[in-house]
Amino acid sequence: MFLVMEASQDIKSKLASLYAYMKKRLGIKQSPALKLSNNIINAKKPFGLTGNYDHANKTIRVYTTNRHLTDILRSLAHEIVHHWQNENGQLPTSHEEQHYAQKDNHLRKKEMEAYLLGNILFRDWQDEQRYGAPDKEPYLMSLNENLMITNPTKLKDLMKNMIRQMIANKIITSYHRDLTSGDTSAENFEEEFAHELANALERQIDTINNRGNWENQPSMVA
Repeated sequence: MFLVMEASQDIKSKLASLYAYMKKRLGIKQSPALKLSNNIINAKKPFGLTGNYDHANKTIRVYTTNRHLTDILRSLAHEIVHHWQNENGQLPTSHEEQHYAQKDNHLRKKEMEAYLLGNILFRDWQDEQRYGAPDKEPYLMSLNENLMITNPTKLKDLMKNMIRQMIANKIITSYHRDLTSGDTSAENFEEEFAHELANALERQIDTINNRGNWENQPSMVA
């Protein structure tokens, strides 16, 4: 159940509407609780909190004092993405509170995803409120995880097994139809094939990681 504490009926309806929209788009199964904090002391701080997500209790807290409703809704959208991440087992059970977005590479990506998805889904919902529903559902963007080869030796072994299967099924055969004493069979090239395929996969992974990888473009990250 999506609970909203301490809010006017108009604000409650908008918060609930945004949540319902994001729940559908993200496929959220279990709704979080939402608590709105009217905290004057926090509002006076130059770097006061805007919101947070308690993954253990599945509770979103958004700070509301002296904030425009649009800003409050945007904070809610960000925290909803964190709830979605938690529901899908993408958040650790605990982490260091300070500098986690700078020290932990995985949590940094989860923050980037929350900013990207939270903002674009909020924009989609906001435009739907302004202009009505679009002709088709907007494309849902997602931040791809970086890829890496953790066991090159195992990869090469898997490639060799795959090549053996391809030779056995005559997908790979000798160039010559009838082998002569000077010809070699496809099996003689297993090692070379495996090495080349592993290298090709590694090059492709490097390409994926460097294409639009924000961490390789520091100027794009505040």
